[in-house]
Amino acid sequence: MDSAEALLGEHRLDQITVDMVCAHSGRSRSTFYRNYEDFPALLRALIMERHNRFLHDSVAEPDEQLEEYVERGMAGLVSTWHAHAPVWLTALHLRALGPEGEALEEKWYQMLLVKRPGVAAVALRTHAERGTRPPANLDARIDNWLLATYYVLAHLFRAGAPDPGTERATVRAQTELGILACGFTPDAAG
Repeated sequence: MDSAEALLGEHRLDQITVDMVCAHSGRSRSTFYRNYEDFPALLRALIMERHNRFLHDSVAEPDEQLEEYVERGMAGLVSTWHAHAPVWLTALHLRALGPEGEALEEKWYQMLLVKRPGVAAVALRTHAERGTRPPANLDARIDNWLLATYYVLAHLFRAGAPDPGTERATVRAQTELGILACGFTPDAAG
């Protein structure tokens, strides 16, 4: 998987072949095909593995307040982008693989939204603790924020790693947007 990720940072998605992955990793085609049906299968496994690693590290603490949770999650997401930008940027162009890529892209959008239940649970708990009412369309607001955050980070990382000031400002802005999506004003959430 690391070889495929390295190649994604060097080549367009539609240029990468199984032979290139094998040459880069020093493994044979037979080894590749024992593990993956084709290149899209490797790409799917790579995206899932990197995504699951982020999910594992972004679970809410039992008494964590919404602002802390969203800010910690946003910082973790930016850290994940630093470590795996080629994977996340490639996910924007999966259609280049044809029908298989279109299916992967649809699955990727669903993966982006898998954080919604956790964010919604923290938001609902915070509303209950503060005696406030959550927005009726809380899930849709969180979905929109999660998808928008992905595109903001894609824009930020497209030209390489952002400077620290821009990165901090982006984390702060996306944190505030997440808090707003959950029905709070940033100052009232913490």
